[in-house]
Amino acid sequence: MSGLVKAAFLLGMLCALTVSMTGCSTPADTKPTPVVPQTARAMPPAEPLTDTTAANATKLTPIHAADRAALVALYNDTNGANWYNNTNWLSDAPLDEWQGVTTNENGRVTEIDLANNRLTGELPSELGNLANLIKLHLGGNQVTGEIPPELGRIARLEWLSLSNNQLKGEIPAELETLVYLTNLRLSSNHLAGCVPVVLHNVDGNDLAKLNLEPCNQGTPLFDSTDRAALTALYHSTNGPNWKKNDNWLSDAPLDQWHGLTATLDGRVIELLLADNQLRGAIPGELGDLADLRVLNLGRNQLTGQIPSQLGNLANLQDLRLDFNQLSGDIPPELGNLANLGMPWIDDYGFAVDEGGLHLSCNQLTGEIPEELGNLANLRVLSIGSDFCVLNHTVQNQLAGEIPVELANLSNLNQLDLSGNRLTGEIPAELGDLTNLKGLILSSNQLAGDIPAEVGSLVKLEWLYLGNNQLTGEISTELGSLSNLGHLDLNGNLLAGGIPAELSNLSTLSGLNLGGNQLTGEIPAWLGDIINLASLDLSKNQLTGTIPAELGKRTRMAVLDLSDNQLSGEIPAELGNLTGLFVLKISGNQLSGCVPTAWQRVSNSDLTDLGLPFCE
Repeated sequence: MSGLVKAAFLLGMLCALTVSMTGCSTPADTKPTPVVPQTARAMPPAEPLTDTTAANATKLTPIHAADRAALVALYNDTNGANWYNNTNWLSDAPLDEWQGVTTNENGRVTEIDLANNRLTGELPSELGNLANLIKLHLGGNQVTGEIPPELGRIARLEWLSLSNNQLKGEIPAELETLVYLTNLRLSSNHLAGCVPVVLHNVDGNDLAKLNLEPCNQGTPLFDSTDRAALTALYHSTNGPNWKKNDNWLSDAPLDQWHGLTATLDGRVIELLLADNQLRGAIPGELGDLADLRVLNLGRNQLTGQIPSQLGNLANLQDLRLDFNQLSGDIPPELGNLANLGMPWIDDYGFAVDEGGLHLSCNQLTGEIPEELGNLANLRVLSIGSDFCVLNHTVQNQLAGEIPVELANLSNLNQLDLSGNRLTGEIPAELGDLTNLKGLILSSNQLAGDIPAEVGSLVKLEWLYLGNNQLTGEISTELGSLSNLGHLDLNGNLLAGGIPAELSNLSTLSGLNLGGNQLTGEIPAWLGDIINLASLDLSKNQLTGTIPAELGKRTRMAVLDLSDNQLSGEIPAELGNLTGLFVLKISGNQLSGCVPTAWQRVSNSDLTDLGLPFCE
């Protein structure tokens, strides 16, 4: 594929994959705010798991088993045998048939409503494992003990009602992490201490009835810890010469330092310094920012290795270090970032679900850590380099095989491993990533057949496997990708004909099969793909004539049929392609004349044909 044609493909993809590419991502100064908003909000999607029915109740997935185990712990710890109503509890019935329990379509527990049901005893810490829980209503019982801090792990929780019990102790600070809370009821207990200040922002709360003071009023408790980490970053990355460094190292509240967002009790939750002329190494002290949700240091001149201490950022939801000059291995400790990819709330009250791991366009080496397969909430994994050539000079050089563990990333939307030195075959298990919209594995050294399982990725919009060493025929299962917009298989060793099943790709706008060993004729049905704007079949062994049907695609911008074994005359109908920007048809055995309308094509090889323009 010529450099100009390749640039056309790359530029189109660069702007469409805004999630995975920092070049089209949120500006450096944009501050999505992961604190409790005062307006309605969108919820993050539940984990897509198989439904639990009575027929398979004894064959629960590990995550379903965790939900059941949490409910069993609640039953046992609160004297379930003596509840007013305990219908179906501890039975083999589906969980949504247990009294007071509601589940979603995937069988995950979303609500527990056991108010006024004579619960006694203490609340179990296992409740914190109910990852999809939205409502927990246990008011009006005789529950004792303390509020489990593990409730702070229920990231989707909107409603928490524990009022009118006999709870004691302090309100756990961990509840501040429940950014979706709209109702919080804790009154009529025996709670002591202070109220975490962020909880006062919850719309429907009864905290005033507690007669407790806000925590850390005046001096933030964690201010010194976070200041020390930020000071280390400033000194390590040439802070005096940043583009903007307003208030850094001053006595001003951290929320007033450029690029920072902090909670009312002084914890840094966002660090946004992209494209700010940071130079030097990332200090390990950043791993001490325990409440950090978003870290964006992309598009700077950072060097050295990625600190393994970043794996300590348990609350991190989005990590962007792309377009720098970082080197060395990807720390396996990043596999500990269990919340990476979880949505957060922006300034307008909407959930932002583009979170991920962005490490593309650096100088990283070594293999892809299999531990990244632990990041169950990840939406974007971008460690490729195919787009660095457009506005960056360095590329990653990751080697080894694609870890099969990446198939565990069930929430993944974008996977970009392009432009590295990866070897081996494409794992068939990637076909399990049913939420995937973009799969970019181009410009590696991958071999073997294209797995038929890729055809299971029905949400796929971008499939880029070009410039590898793939063999065999084009998988007919690719015809099942009904949402596919761009298919790039160029620069491989693929043989056989162009499968008729690809005619099902009605949304296709870009098709690049150039630089293979394809045989047979150009299918006439290509002219029936309404959105087709770029077609590259160059450098194959295609025979026969050019189908006149291609003339129906009047908005086509790129047409490259060069260096095949095509014969016959150029169909007059192709003169309808008046919007062509790139036209390559030389290196064939064409005869006759050239459509007059093609005289206006700015980038063509028509002079190499030796044919006159039609009169």
